[in-house]
Amino acid sequence: MQDHIGFSKPLGQQIPNTRHAISVSLPTWDSIVAFANKDPAILGALKGGYPRFIFHKDVLAVFNRCLEIYMTTDLHNKSGVEEESRRLGCLVFPSITYATDCADYISCAAAIERDKTMVRRIDLANNRVADLNEGDTEGSNLGDVELYAVMYPQEHHDYAKQFWRISGTGISSRLAEDVLKENKAELEEQERSLEHDTTRERLGSGWTDHRILQHRILNLMERVALPSPETPNHDRSTGCDDVYLYATGMAAIYSLTKILRPWCGTEAVVFGFPYDSTLRVQQLFAEGCLFYGNGTSNELDLLEAHLEEQKELQHHKTQYVWCECALNPLVRTPDLDRIRRLADKYGFLVVVDDTTGTSANVNVLDVADVVVTSLSKSFNGRADIMGGSIVMNRQGRHYHKLHELFTSPENAGYTNSQLLYHRDAKQIEFNSRDYLPRVAKMNENAARLVDMLTPLAGPNRPLQRIYYTRDDPNYRARMRQETTNFVPGYGGLFSLAFSSVRVARAFFDALDVCKGSSLGAEMTLCQPYVQTVFAKRKEWVAQYGLDEALVRCSIGVEDAEVLEKVFRAAMETAENAAADHP
Repeated sequence: MQDHIGFSKPLGQQIPNTRHAISVSLPTWDSIVAFANKDPAILGALKGGYPRFIFHKDVLAVFNRCLEIYMTTDLHNKSGVEEESRRLGCLVFPSITYATDCADYISCAAAIERDKTMVRRIDLANNRVADLNEGDTEGSNLGDVELYAVMYPQEHHDYAKQFWRISGTGISSRLAEDVLKENKAELEEQERSLEHDTTRERLGSGWTDHRILQHRILNLMERVALPSPETPNHDRSTGCDDVYLYATGMAAIYSLTKILRPWCGTEAVVFGFPYDSTLRVQQLFAEGCLFYGNGTSNELDLLEAHLEEQKELQHHKTQYVWCECALNPLVRTPDLDRIRRLADKYGFLVVVDDTTGTSANVNVLDVADVVVTSLSKSFNGRADIMGGSIVMNRQGRHYHKLHELFTSPENAGYTNSQLLYHRDAKQIEFNSRDYLPRVAKMNENAARLVDMLTPLAGPNRPLQRIYYTRDDPNYRARMRQETTNFVPGYGGLFSLAFSSVRVARAFFDALDVCKGSSLGAEMTLCQPYVQTVFAKRKEWVAQYGLDEALVRCSIGVEDAEVLEKVFRAAMETAENAAADHP
């Protein structure tokens, strides 16, 4: 089949095939399993990957350069320089706060003395890795961008990488690429070429890409129709300071968790089954964490009983409840209205992640105090960049306390506008201009495929169940009203539950679409979710409805008839596999 936006790619090819792609092709079930088991042959074939899990080549190059500089400056008068440096690992962060958090995490997790992990300011302009107490340095060749290296004993690299993966706070590949460019004239020319676009010409020099993004996010979330896909509504300028931008969706989640620690309560509740890293952030960095993994009304009864017990004991602990609209990958939504009523009664915050439903389709501001979004997914839509956002509800009952926390000098390291590198902001701004029409096409394509697959599904069929938001009244309750420029839909994500791993493998291997991590891209992306994300904990996640024969499908903007043909052919293969071994 001819190469199109979405169809299957060779093992290890980046998706899309660009320098900063955030997905990579794992085209067969066996390659997914081998990847999860860290098979060297598979890992060696990968040209990229999801940046929180696989270091980008430019990011690795920055790590290595920092170690080289450290070896030749800080240690040049010491004996055993080469031996000592070879025993060091290095990660680089865009703020001293994140770097210090990483160093603290490594020392705690590895049970080593804190001085075994070092935080150094990177002064690449002078080829120095400087102590923090050395005063001002030139910084980098990127103007006011400050970078900090965390160096640690190499034997504890797994803990360092765990922090990088879970928190999502490391440097981006574009930032790393620019750090490695020593020609300042080249950087300046690149900036000039990127500045010349119709949005900036229309808005004038007073608008930065960060500001445009803040406006666009707020306008979409508050359902203010835009005059055009490119131009923000200037009347909403009073609220965009309540939109905070981050290098990844997980960095937004991590930063919010750290900001909320001084809140009056001490306990986080994760309700439903958010992506594994979201739960891990709460378990590791909140004061305490309760987990209700199914997101059902029965579990809401349990939560309410827990809250009532706390009230009777006059021992308020619950700080906030975290939930998604809709959950990934089973795309069900908890009863957010009931959660809001419980929050009003018992005084906790409601945090909603709307990444899967998208702000185009659903409105969660009427139930959430805070909304977090992975901008890497549908908002950006190109699978070529990472980003995240936090939006505070100005009408929420806790807004003034939240505003106080977010603007506190003590939390500046978690709210700095430069945590999203300016070139990343520029790319997301450009890519998100067609957000609404892209989401409309994804909605349409996914609905059409589900309609085609539904007659083929049943308890005694090879395809036993389709998980899709159209079947969920709690999701439908959050859907926006139709406007002149957009008709809300059910999102581009659905999951297929097959009768066995053998049948699921037959379907997946025959499915001629891109296969890799991430979702919300313009190209269709599929993955056997449990095999990828929970390979070591299959029994644990099974109790929450996540079977290892589940295939998650994020549908793109390809031609709908071609997608139908591709999915129908894969289903025929799956049915034949089931018939061969009834």
